[in-house]
Amino acid sequence: MANTLRKSPLLFTPGPLTTSLDTKKSMLVDMGSWDDDFNKVTSVIRSKVLKVVNGNKSYTCVPLQGSGSFGIEAMIINFISKKDKILILINGSYGERIRKICDYHKIKNIPFVWKENEELDIKKLQKKLQSDKSIKNLAFVHCETSTGIINPLNEVNNLCKKLKINLFIDAMSTFGALTIDSKKIKFKALVASSNKCIEGIPGISFCISRTNDLINSKGNSDNLCMDLYDQWKYMKETGRWRYTPPTHVVIAFLQALKEFEREGGLKKRYQKYKKNKDVLIEEMNNIGFKCLLEDRLQSPIIVTFISPKDKKFIFSKFYKFLKLNNFIIYPGKMTNIETFRIGCIGQIKPNDIKNLVKSINIFIKKNKIQITKN
Repeated sequence: MANTLRKSPLLFTPGPLTTSLDTKKSMLVDMGSWDDDFNKVTSVIRSKVLKVVNGNKSYTCVPLQGSGSFGIEAMIINFISKKDKILILINGSYGERIRKICDYHKIKNIPFVWKENEELDIKKLQKKLQSDKSIKNLAFVHCETSTGIINPLNEVNNLCKKLKINLFIDAMSTFGALTIDSKKIKFKALVASSNKCIEGIPGISFCISRTNDLINSKGNSDNLCMDLYDQWKYMKETGRWRYTPPTHVVIAFLQALKEFEREGGLKKRYQKYKKNKDVLIEEMNNIGFKCLLEDRLQSPIIVTFISPKDKKFIFSKFYKFLKLNNFIIYPGKMTNIETFRIGCIGQIKPNDIKNLVKSINIFIKKNKIQITKN
């Protein structure tokens, strides 16, 4: 088994990501989804997740089968009724996805769009919200991984508190690395998943909210499998998931949470990713690549680099070359400029990053690609 695992490529992606050997090994155990031992695993996970946001007894965590997008859709359709209206902050693909979810479920929504590589203008947002008193809800993507930009949570939270607007957070790519303290950030609901900064594997998402708010959402969901209230109620009564959970994913998530705590929690996880980000940017700058974002906007989760304008640079060939060298990266998601993305999270170390950049440099030199005039 160890030889097989060593052959796995290093994932420089924002989730799925490279997991620890112990997290992988934890999935070698089979558990029954109705068994008391598995129920205890679920209960411990829910408790540990709440600790990450400093959630007290008035909060609850509802896990859900499916990726982060399942969790976001569940949050929207449970907490936003057809009578409500929600403003969606959009500066990338994941804000757009929330709009698509709202449109699909015929939920009234107002997009607030700005450029992918620019900072949110809080004053413009305030003016927009004050111009329409019917807006009582706001959806916010903390880290827009289509670029790697970190959006200003504290400022948006303060504005929502001031205007008495419910804040809904997509914390998919920041949960476990950037601080979201429920005693300071007054979110109505927050969603994250197992396969990002906690470093589990894909397969479950979870929604955190005040228990009373969740109870008050009863009847809003128009999707049985995504009914968070019904999932919470069934778990409260039985300790079990309503429908078959991905048992091995759940077990691996508990192992990842234990490692997260053992390594020092939020503070240490942030420091690790920031170190990776700093090394990556320095090494890439040294061979001529430039970042899309200003440093003050850059998250420690994933970095977008501007692709060389040289026609000899073809991303598909670049990707295949890196894969042959055991590295997996992501294509860019910009609408008006060619880019590619390199993640900083997961079980990767600064030396892994240096080796990745060496391979990038070899590809550039081998193909005589000019990159200095970006």
